[in-house]
Amino acid sequence: MGSNAQDIKILSRKQQLLPEAAFQELKGAVQGEVIIKGKAPDDVYRAALDRWNKAWIQEAAIIVFYVAIAAGRHSMYGASSTSGGLVIDLRKMRKVEIDIEKKSVTGQGGCVAADLEKPLEEKGYVAVFGANNETGIGGIMLGGGTGYLTGQYGMVIDNLLSAKVVLADGSVVEASEKSNPDLFWGIRGDGSNFGVVTEFTYKIHEHRGDVFFGIIAFSPDKTKKLLGIMEDLRQDVESADGKLGWMIALAKFPGQPKVHPLVIMFYDGPEEEAKKFLAPVAALEPFMNQSSMKPYTKITDPMPAMAPNHNRVSTSNAALASPFDAAVVETLIDDFDAFMNKYGEAVAPSKVVIELRSYRASAAVDPAATAYRSRAETILVVMEAQYDDSVSNSVIREEVKAITDKMKASKKQKDPKSEDTFNFNVSGGVEKVKDAYGENYPRLRELKRKYDPNFVFNKWYPIPPAEE
Repeated sequence: MGSNAQDIKILSRKQQLLPEAAFQELKGAVQGEVIIKGKAPDDVYRAALDRWNKAWIQEAAIIVFYVAIAAGRHSMYGASSTSGGLVIDLRKMRKVEIDIEKKSVTGQGGCVAADLEKPLEEKGYVAVFGANNETGIGGIMLGGGTGYLTGQYGMVIDNLLSAKVVLADGSVVEASEKSNPDLFWGIRGDGSNFGVVTEFTYKIHEHRGDVFFGIIAFSPDKTKKLLGIMEDLRQDVESADGKLGWMIALAKFPGQPKVHPLVIMFYDGPEEEAKKFLAPVAALEPFMNQSSMKPYTKITDPMPAMAPNHNRVSTSNAALASPFDAAVVETLIDDFDAFMNKYGEAVAPSKVVIELRSYRASAAVDPAATAYRSRAETILVVMEAQYDDSVSNSVIREEVKAITDKMKASKKQKDPKSEDTFNFNVSGGVEKVKDAYGENYPRLRELKRKYDPNFVFNKWYPIPPAEE
């Protein structure tokens, strides 16, 4: 077993050298494991640093388990890691309690969605989380959160009933509509600006039977025909009471000369109804169709890694104007195809995803009702560059940003008064905080002054406290 023991200097926020007595005091105060760089075995330290997105593994000075702000460690751009600072890691807090009478489920802050979804399914219920059940239940909610069930039941934040929050001064409070309602408003979309959320209680919804789901793949020559029916698919989504969703992914299979489309269909209803919606897509003669009825928890299980060495991810998002404009997407395809050709095997699993989902439930909520405000109906586009270590993070970051910035400019040109759409969980992390929160920003700064006046929590769209 390797050793990480070496002469490593760890400094305080005031840039003062921390003495050994400070480490011992920390260990004595914490009911959990404390891993200190330079003092813990190297294999233990490296395992604690590990993240889903390898581009954002940073060498924290101190990692504290059990009081911990990494949860599912599924951040796209490093919100759950830090360089030289303190990581509070919740991954060992995985307790789940289901209350059928109250129609709620409570999960500790280290839970991933699968920890809740699978026992709920056994009892005939679902909760709203993302499309991948390896995602932590904390980060997705604190960033707003959408998934396959959002069309029927709203965003993840719309399903939060209460939370237990550890504030910067160490006090533990409940946040709900009745207890600290201002904090409850703030945590629904503010990231980790106000504290460490160690427990979440969500609404649950009765759900019987399987859902219709699958991937349908087309050769590049079918792209134009598929784009030609996209507006019809979007209108079908709006007519299906929130039960229908489409994702159109642009990827490049080995051997294909050009980027080609894959369609992912979700329908929460009978197979015969689903196939009526699928008919215009199936008529385009895909070379692969894996759609069928499946248990809900099977469709949120992550797909096997096709390229395990491509373990770095850089994402950003933009929005398309409505109705759907095929010409704009054709330009996007050309830009993405050029990116894939430029970097080749280094970025092989990369993709662009166009999301057609119902905003029936989420847009019915006033944007001022939660800290997260981007609720207007839109067509969201996400570019996800997945790459290996042969190219630098900064180079890929600039490539991704250039493609999505071009999409944003196109929408602004078409609708100069439109606001940017933010999905904090897949955006680049570099957008201006004031723009991200818009009219809710001044209120958030006042809350920051109340709950974290010393700006202790300063990652993931950090909100500075309002001045006195």
